[in-house]
Amino acid sequence: MNSKISEKKNILKRLLVLKEETSLEVTTEILRMFSVRQSDYEFQMKNYINNNDFDKIKFLAHNLKSTSANIGAVRLPQICQWVEDSNPDNRLLPFYLRSMFSEYKKTKYFANEIMDQLSGAAVQ
Repeated sequence: MNSKISEKKNILKRLLVLKEETSLEVTTEILRMFSVRQSDYEFQMKNYINNNDFDKIKFLAHNLKSTSANIGAVRLPQICQWVEDSNPDNRLLPFYLRSMFSEYKKTKYFANEIMDQLSGAAVQ
């Protein structure tokens, strides 16, 4: 199965469970918080990388790991954990950072797409 489809299904599955346990409004708010809270992530990450501020990179990875896991993402929290477990001398760190950035964009896209669908369902 395509990893994009699989990840989107993971997120959707988690959000459907969350919707059943809480409400459509709570589920939509959690998605909105993910999108809003992480809205300046790209700028922050680029800034921290350019300044070689590894402590802030790890802190951002930790926060992103938590918020993405809350919405059901699997790949992004795993990659964030790799960044957290790394040290600045790790030869794989540039790969981890690129992967984290790329996976973040996909996860945010999926979250926004699902949020739009849920918002449409709330109106109907």
